[in-house]
Amino acid sequence: MSFQIAYPKQGREHAASIHRAIRASTGGFIRELNVETESDRVVVTGKTSSYYHKQLVTRAVHNLISEDTLHNNIQVSSRTPR
Repeated sequence: MSFQIAYPKQGREHAASIHRAIRASTGGFIRELNVETESDRVVVTGKTSSYYHKQLVTRAVHNLISEDTLHNNIQVSSRTPR
């Protein structure tokens, strides 16, 4: 689990809640999950073997953010094991 925050406690809590939502919605199928929050965007990186799981990430994050911009940088590779 990794969080990189551009602003203090509020950002850390925001990133942690996004991270939890992604884990819950994807059933843990995103490996090396990293959530970075800044004042105007959320960047999510990690790896999965399914575009479906990548789409679940987008839906989970959009349920939590209002005006933040999501950058879903999840890599999809069918060769990547769970």
